[in-house]
Amino acid sequence: MPSRVGLRLWMHALRNPNLFAATEAMAALLGLSLDDFWRTHRELALVVRDRSSDADRKVVESLENRVRSEAQLFYQRYEVEEGQPDWRKREGNPVG
Repeated sequence: MPSRVGLRLWMHALRNPNLFAATEAMAALLGLSLDDFWRTHRELALVVRDRSSDADRKVVESLENRVRSEAQLFYQRYEVEEGQPDWRKREGNPVG
C-alpha cells in the first residue's frame, strides 16, 4: 500500500517477532525517508519500544544517531506560532 496508511501498517508488522527479527525491524527504520521517519511518531516509537531490546546494539546505536542528527534538520523548517515554546536547538542554547 503506497500511502501513509500502508507505511503505518508495515511498521506495526515490524513489531511482530514472527514476521521480522528484532535487528531486521530496527534496521528497516533506518531505511525510511526523512519525512516518513519523522511523521510516523507513534508507530516508530512502538517499534523501538517492542524490538530494540533484542536487536543488535550497533543497529540501535545507528537509529539513535539518526534521531540525534536529523531532528533539527526536519523540525527547523517549521515556524513556531506566537506564544508557543520553541524547543529546537539554537546557538547558545544546547539541546541534547
